[in-house]
Amino acid sequence: FEDVMIQVIDTPPITADYFDPATQGLIRGSDLALLLVDLGADEGIEQLQEVLDHLNKTKTRLARESYLDENDIGLSYTQAFLVLNKLDDPQFAERRELLHEFCELEFDEFAISAEHGEGLEPLKAAIFQALDVVRIYTKLPTAKEPDYDKPFTIRRGGTLLEIAEQIHRDFAKTLKGARVWGTNVHDGTMVKADYVLSDKDVVELHV
Repeated sequence: FEDVMIQVIDTPPITADYFDPATQGLIRGSDLALLLVDLGADEGIEQLQEVLDHLNKTKTRLARESYLDENDIGLSYTQAFLVLNKLDDPQFAERRELLHEFCELEFDEFAISAEHGEGLEPLKAAIFQALDVVRIYTKLPTAKEPDYDKPFTIRRGGTLLEIAEQIHRDFAKTLKGARVWGTNVHDGTMVKADYVLSDKDVVELHV
């Protein structure tokens, strides 16, 4: 998305007859699950229900947001988006209406055409927002311009120290501070290791 690389893992399909146990672990360990439904055929709705039925028999479920169930040890919920493919199919709207009638889901929903690329940009933006990360650009003290090609990413609320650790673990031990260019400081302000960074901040580490 834009200048951030997001890893997407294509899992084996889940059907009434097949559910790879490794898929459960992937879902449990992921930041976000995309529940992709083919609405180019009537079977898409039935297949969606089969996926949900399989997962509901495990300790890994899909939900609107990720959390651990405090009342059931081991039960984990992973945030999911419902992605309805084949937007270009003439019967898409009719099948979508049937899906809503038979499957009561609270997930954020996106309609796309993978073949023609329609609807993909809003989906990408939503994925980036759901991951709740910020991108940080770095600048060498001797350079005039930052490196805008490969930003570092940290969770929103992350600090300068976390960026230093990503660049080199020794930097975290010797970090004196950094000059920062961004929305919450005057350009070039010197900040300490516990400074909370914002999306698209530029940092110049001093170690």
